Amino acid sequence: VWTYVVTNIGNVPLVNVTVGDDQLNVTCFLPSLEPGQSITCTESGIATAGQYVNIGKAVGCYNSTVPNCSGGTKVSDEDLSHYFGQ
Repeated sequence: VWTYVVTNIGNVPLVNVTVGDDQLNVTCFLPSLEPGQSITCTESGIATAGQYVNIGKAVGCYNSTVPNCSGGTKVSDEDLSHYFGQ
């Protein structure tokens, strides 16, 4: 199980927050995320032998209420993760 923890470290609410991964089909969406608030998303997958690397990414926006962030500002962050399976 892969766990993704996303925290709004800014000082404005974020809207339309999505969490993704470059290796797994993560489906995690939150309509809004207040400053200081965190969400935790999980996704199940099959661990493989050998080196494994993935990148988790969170995207949201502020000053907008529409899903495509029209008229607002998009913000994002990503985190590299890895393991060596036996």
